[in-house]
Amino acid sequence: MSSKNQAVTIVDKMYDDDKFSQWLGIERVLIEQGHCILKMKVREEMVNGFGIAHGGIAFSFADSALAFASNAYGRLSVALECSISFPVAVKVGDVLTCEANN
Repeated sequence: MSSKNQAVTIVDKMYDDDKFSQWLGIERVLIEQGHCILKMKVREEMVNGFGIAHGGIAFSFADSALAFASNAYGRLSVALECSISFPVAVKVGDVLTCEANN
């Protein structure tokens, strides 16, 4: 099996067992060992009292991308420390793209 096929198989299995990533509505655009691109659309139940996406939604989206890229090698990987910046407000209907490289 090629490394790309292996990566896709691993991430497919992870996604199938990851109810939160499914709830987020994550679409897998590109999956490779150490690299992935994901998309998701912000829904009404994802915003805070100010009508902008809750920071936890964006962080969770990025965390899923990191997990998929890191674990696509076939060895268990988890994050030890992460940080995030929010350069713009995100609203209902916006489509986010996340790219993780490691």
